[in-house]
Amino acid sequence: MKKSGCKDIWIGVESGSPRVSKIIKKDIDLNKANDVFRWAKEAGLKRRGYFMVEIPGETVENIIETERFVEEVEPDTLSFSIFTPYPGCDAYKQWKEEGVEVDKIDWSNVDLFETVVAGTDSMSAEEIKHQHERLCAKFKGLWKK
Repeated sequence: MKKSGCKDIWIGVESGSPRVSKIIKKDIDLNKANDVFRWAKEAGLKRRGYFMVEIPGETVENIIETERFVEEVEPDTLSFSIFTPYPGCDAYKQWKEEGVEVDKIDWSNVDLFETVVAGTDSMSAEEIKHQHERLCAKFKGLWKK
């Protein structure tokens, strides 16, 4: 890839927690993801990691697993987005079934990076926002929208 002109690679791991990866049906082997980050670095490619918070069922402990994974793979840049169940996706339907008033959400204000749509069964919206802000501050030099 490098020889053909590729300069960077964007790697969507989403979570450093195997449990959370299963919840979002993202069958990622974190050891292989770690290899991808390492191989890309060895090839001289810039590595951008993509991660999320507010995944249904995610706990603070799972967010800390993601934080540790980020520290381990040392991406060149990264993004921590806020999981957002857009209309039509399975998570949107699930939230609606769980009583989240998704039909009342002003979707024009949702931006993936600052707006917490709702809390989850394990964290309040305030705790999710706190965790997101904490991660963005911790990795400030790497964080990109």
